Amino acid sequence: MNLSLALRFALRELTGEIRHFGIYVLSIFLGVAAIAAAGSLTEVFSNGLDNQSRYLLGGDLRFTVSQRRLDTQERAFAAGYGDIAETAGLNVMGQTADVRSQVDLVGVDAAYPLLGDVGLDGGAQSLSEALQVREGRWGVVVSQSFLDTFDLDVGDSVQLAGLNVTVTARMVSRPDMVQAPGGFGPEALIALDALLEAGRLQPGDIFTSRVRVRSREPLDVEPVQRAFDALGVDEGVELDGRDDAVDGLQGLTELLNTFLTLIGIAALIAGGVGAAEAARSFLQSRTGTIAALKALGADGGLIRLVYGLQLLLLALLGGGAGLGLGAGIPFLLDAVMGEALRLPQALAVYPRPLLEALAYGVLIAAAFALPPLGEARATPPAALFRSQVDRSGLKRAWVERGAAVLALFAIVALALVTRDDPSLILILLGATGLVFVLFVVLAFVLKALISALTGLGRGLGRLVLANMSGPGSLIPTILPALGLGLALLSLVVTVQSNLLRQISETAPSQAPALIFTQIPGSGVEQFDGILSEAGVEIGDEASFRRGAFLLVRLTRRNGEPIDIETVAEAERWVVRNEVNSTIMAAAQSDIQLSAGEWWPADYRGPLQVSVEAEAAAGLGVGVGDHLGFQVFGRQVEAEIASLRSVEWGQFGLASNTAFVFSPGMLEAANPAHVALAQAGAESEAAIIQAVGDAFPDVIVFQTRPALEAAAKIIGDLSLAVNAAAGLVMIAGLLVLFSLFASMARRRAVEAALMKTFGAERGMVLRVYALEFMAAAVIAAAVGLGLGVSGAWWIVIHVFEAQWAVPVMPLALIAGATLLVSGLGGFWVGQRTLSRPAWRVLQG
Repeated sequence: MNLSLALRFALRELTGEIRHFGIYVLSIFLGVAAIAAAGSLTEVFSNGLDNQSRYLLGGDLRFTVSQRRLDTQERAFAAGYGDIAETAGLNVMGQTADVRSQVDLVGVDAAYPLLGDVGLDGGAQSLSEALQVREGRWGVVVSQSFLDTFDLDVGDSVQLAGLNVTVTARMVSRPDMVQAPGGFGPEALIALDALLEAGRLQPGDIFTSRVRVRSREPLDVEPVQRAFDALGVDEGVELDGRDDAVDGLQGLTELLNTFLTLIGIAALIAGGVGAAEAARSFLQSRTGTIAALKALGADGGLIRLVYGLQLLLLALLGGGAGLGLGAGIPFLLDAVMGEALRLPQALAVYPRPLLEALAYGVLIAAAFALPPLGEARATPPAALFRSQVDRSGLKRAWVERGAAVLALFAIVALALVTRDDPSLILILLGATGLVFVLFVVLAFVLKALISALTGLGRGLGRLVLANMSGPGSLIPTILPALGLGLALLSLVVTVQSNLLRQISETAPSQAPALIFTQIPGSGVEQFDGILSEAGVEIGDEASFRRGAFLLVRLTRRNGEPIDIETVAEAERWVVRNEVNSTIMAAAQSDIQLSAGEWWPADYRGPLQVSVEAEAAAGLGVGVGDHLGFQVFGRQVEAEIASLRSVEWGQFGLASNTAFVFSPGMLEAANPAHVALAQAGAESEAAIIQAVGDAFPDVIVFQTRPALEAAAKIIGDLSLAVNAAAGLVMIAGLLVLFSLFASMARRRAVEAALMKTFGAERGMVLRVYALEFMAAAVIAAAVGLGLGVSGAWWIVIHVFEAQWAVPVMPLALIAGATLLVSGLGGFWVGQRTLSRPAWRVLQG
């Protein structure tokens, strides 16, 4: 087979006919650009995080412990690996003459930070200078949100942790933080010695101590962990290495990559229908040329090679342009967002994700364009002498169809080869492919159903039904392409609408307005009285809850140390970190037991615990099993008395913790209490001040600012997510535009015949407009139905949020789709009527 001859024919035809492939090229361009952008962004952020992981950890090792500092032996062990620096983080109340509010306060020693610098502005130039004692007052550096909350400027005084301190500078950045300081509330740095002087770091107090190590040589954390365990020290100390500092962020970038890759693949699949339609339309327009080549002795192999090369070159053209855009997205994002983009970056052009994106584009193009190519290859020489060729009896293009199936398998193989954990992308690919096949099958079923209904129609309706069920029906093309785009877009819009509503409406109505912590156990009656005087209904469970507050670490299961690898991944949080818990006598109204029984209100026997049902399932335990906890610096064991079904985030103590303990044994330690209260926004400040006057050390969290900040973040993210999902919708619209152009050519004879038999111009236009709108109505109904159904499952089962259908956004999506389709049908009618009927029929 002469490759050079085939290439010459292919290039010669492309020179004059490339304009017919605009939709084909654009469809591939969009999908490849999305996948290339996803991979490039992931590489940029992943490499940036890897490069900055040492800075984000604050060193090479980090020892973390709660409610105490490292003891002498533990501190000496850490110092044996290099230079050390200590920090202690705690929540305190800040107080000025007019404002009292919670502050995230971090005490740092003179060696902090071991790597990098704390960015300061508007005052002292260095951290050591800023934190010095001047005129009997310790210096603090604070976030902009701190200055805004307390209405302060640099140089002003404020009370923190029982100390009168002076704001000496504004804190712009910290080397061990990705985000700007103060994103969720006021933050401040103070000298560690100041906290020690104030007596705020006593064993049992609520604070988190961290000792970071800057090693003199590269360190592997596993041998260090084994050596530390060999000391036989407290199990509450957690040791982290550089990789642990970026695990969560790396997971986020991988999830972003998977989502955007799925968007790109879905756009390619939706656009692939348009590519197939464009290829079929073009190849049918070349029927005469193909027949002539065959009459002159060209075999099917040469025909396949000529037009296969054309389709490949065009796919490479669209894919190459998509690669250029995808590779440039990280640079564009950096130029537009600048300092607002806080994630560490390693800007460069990364070949691997670009090659992967191009491979996806070429394989999708092959899967959709090869079947029309097979039909063209089977064109007989007799087509030279006939304007229409009946293809029903032609030899089936099994070679091309088989190659198309192989291309689909190659896409799956590509996902397996290029992903460290391909399970998620394979599930998403499978779901996308399944939905696409469902649309294709449904299209043929609907076409058959409409065909059966055609005889019942009259006049204009009969013509519309006949067109929708005939050989040139729109449904097999519109339903898969437009339906897939609508399904994905409606799914994303519905999920993010529900999440935004949960944060901005549902959560504020169900979550407490105020959360009080570190209430002295000996002062709970006085505390309750203060809130009652301030108007809080302390006898109403819907307005007020209070109970003991415990920080516990789960360490043993039925007498054996817990291997975290044996715990379900989704529930490892109950083992990995210290968790909040409480003590409760009588079961409150929101507690729903799924197994076991609640202890009597006056119970004083051996320690028992009620465990959240999903946590118990993840741990592999049930009623009657025993769990070991570290609490108040000692090991205790509790028998599981019951399992609870928990709806997280509700107004209640038991609905916000995995473990609830029985009364009796733990109460002997007189633990501090936590309280939840509902209050109007106008009364919050007065309540906080009244509590502060009587209990200066009680910490009060206001939930409204945090919820507002979270809503803003999700709102900003939703814009990007919707824009990405919109690519699939654009691909579907490209299919519509391809159909408009294709139908304008195909329906010319039909329109001419209708005019010849007496149809008025307006009637022809209405037929086509109604046909396109009816097909779009079906695509919108099916696509939106599938998308909303998928969103319901995600909102209810993944996010465990309350469900509502966002009627207005979905109506706008459906309305825009119908409008574009109707106008497109009208345009098709205009095009078909633009030439005189006699000229069309003569041709």
